Amino acid sequence: MNKKWLRWLPAGIVPVVILTATVAGPTTADASPQLPDKTAQELLELVAESSDSAYSGTLEQSSELGLPDLQGMTSPGGGGTDGASAALELLTGSHTAQVHIDGTNKARLQVMDQLAQRDVIVNDDEVWLYDSRAKEATHAVLPEHEKSPEHSIPGSAHTPAALAEKFLSIIDSSTEVTVGDDARVAGRDAYELVLTPRADDTLVGAVSLTVDAETGLPLGFAVAAEGQEDPAFSVAFSSIDFNEPADSLFEFTPPPEATVTEVPVKEHDEAHAAPEHDDAEYASDKPTVLGEGWNTIVVLPAGSASGLLDGGMGEGDDAGSVDSSRGGDSAEAQALLEQALTQVDGGRVLETALVSVLITDDGRVLAGAVSADQLIAAAQQ
Repeated sequence: MNKKWLRWLPAGIVPVVILTATVAGPTTADASPQLPDKTAQELLELVAESSDSAYSGTLEQSSELGLPDLQGMTSPGGGGTDGASAALELLTGSHTAQVHIDGTNKARLQVMDQLAQRDVIVNDDEVWLYDSRAKEATHAVLPEHEKSPEHSIPGSAHTPAALAEKFLSIIDSSTEVTVGDDARVAGRDAYELVLTPRADDTLVGAVSLTVDAETGLPLGFAVAAEGQEDPAFSVAFSSIDFNEPADSLFEFTPPPEATVTEVPVKEHDEAHAAPEHDDAEYASDKPTVLGEGWNTIVVLPAGSASGLLDGGMGEGDDAGSVDSSRGGDSAEAQALLEQALTQVDGGRVLETALVSVLITDDGRVLAGAVSADQLIAAAQQ
């Protein structure tokens, strides 16, 4: 997930999504085929050389993280618009999405809610976000410097390919990479890569990536918690079509009843100008990283918890960014968080099968794929 696209996410969801996306993904498989043997290195090269950039498919996400069932507390149509509500909704239950990708500059992601849907559409330099339940649309035109192929497309950030790219880019000596069983995913023959932490103090047991045997495109990505066989979080194609999507899929006109918000385009020099700041104050606002590999703990400075608890933009958020949580009910978000958080010495903690998040009494946020006790100990250092 390119950090340039974090501004498209609700403020409250960003810390949790970053952690989940780096360890999460899924595999739903049919009867196993018999494929020619490949080494782990050959499979990594197959993924890296994947050239299929045009496809459509249905994605299925499933979450079994041990959180309470919070979906009944979101809006009737599903898909709570508040930042914290959206974060917790993502981490509970199951979700279905339609995805269409055409090259590096066209993408559409449709998250299907009950009697509603949410869309992210990218067509060259135009980006639309639309929530059919809230009847709200947001439109932006990308600056020239963000239209190049190396920049991520927000719609594709939810695909197994994008998650695989993010995850495989950070593999180091703390990870054992092996070849798993051959599989059938979305009607396609696929290899399986298994990534196992060498560390024994992480919540992650293993990550599996299923790779299309013909194209090298990742079809599924799954993570199991330590001591569990079934995935705690998974995203995989249940169907996929490698034909080029119709151009009409990337065209969007908001309905007459929709409220449309236009996001002003920032000029290149303005967007990249170094802000004036006091070096000491700037350094204190930056996240701190403790440890390395699978037991890394990210520490956000004092005051960071306000964005999570308010479900809105914190002081450090870009004033020109799109917050799809606008208009959400902050009381609903607060209720969701209060149900999920547990009081501990020095703060409150959110524990899942894969990720723990500690919000300290002084407003710091500590998060990692480690136990709550490890976060508490790190906060007291």
